[in-house]
Amino acid sequence: MSVIYNYVSADDVLDAHMIEMSSFPFDEAASLEKFRSRQAQAPDLFLGAYLGEPATSSLTLIGYVCSTLSPSLTLTHSSMFTHVPNSSSVCVHAVAILPPYRRKCIASNLMREYISRLESACAEGSVSYKQVLLLSHEDLRSFYKSVGFEFIGKSDVQHGLLPWYEMCKVLDPELDVMNRTVNEKTLSLSGK
Repeated sequence: MSVIYNYVSADDVLDAHMIEMSSFPFDEAASLEKFRSRQAQAPDLFLGAYLGEPATSSLTLIGYVCSTLSPSLTLTHSSMFTHVPNSSSVCVHAVAILPPYRRKCIASNLMREYISRLESACAEGSVSYKQVLLLSHEDLRSFYKSVGFEFIGKSDVQHGLLPWYEMCKVLDPELDVMNRTVNEKTLSLSGK
């Protein structure tokens, strides 16, 4: 069996939510209603890792990454709960893998595939994403760094008991991430 990447359909949202519930503490996990909303509003930002063979229709969802869009240059409480179509910041809400499949490079490969698809969409001109933003706990910062994210700083977002740290993967080479702070609300472009 191999891992196949495909967008999560409305039919698979319940399975994705079950993975969410097995991956996050209750105070951090999103509701099923929120999952349905994210899939309906931004289906091209909800990518699944499926176990199975491409020639068969029998695929099992074992992980996902889901996001929405925001015009904000940093993750804010508001950007975590809204989707603003045609915005430039991809806000990752969750990356989760079923427990038996963790520590097998599935999450790393899923994130690389996700970023590759975002970059391809930008190159084709169908979207104008500038960056991918996410919040991470301290223990996962090295994982996100390994798939191309840069550490920005401690986030002001309060969601659950533990502190969050903002990380960014730049998609637009003119975006100057290193010359801004987590609380900055305006775009900083190199040489402008």
